[in-house]
Amino acid sequence: MPLSLITLWIDIIGAIIGLFSIWFIVQTKAQTGEESARGLNLFIWGVVFMVFAFLDSIVFLRLSLLTIFSKPPLDIHHILMTVGMIFFVFAAKDMAQKR
Repeated sequence: MPLSLITLWIDIIGAIIGLFSIWFIVQTKAQTGEESARGLNLFIWGVVFMVFAFLDSIVFLRLSLLTIFSKPPLDIHHILMTVGMIFFVFAAKDMAQKR
């Protein structure tokens, strides 16, 4: 199996795990109530941006759709990852303040 196909499957599995994680966090949020809702909402947004980063990688890098579209001047994948990381930091801060 070529390396590019392996990385495609890693990206696909990562996106699926991210979607499952969002579902799991929503279920956890429903069980915990309002006590940690804000922190979990921020965490959900962090995972959403990570899933978008995986999808960007799948569509534009692994499936080579850049030949159809012009290459964007910015690296969207890393911007999405950075925004997701910021959401994770704010989620951790919010959850730490609740204790």
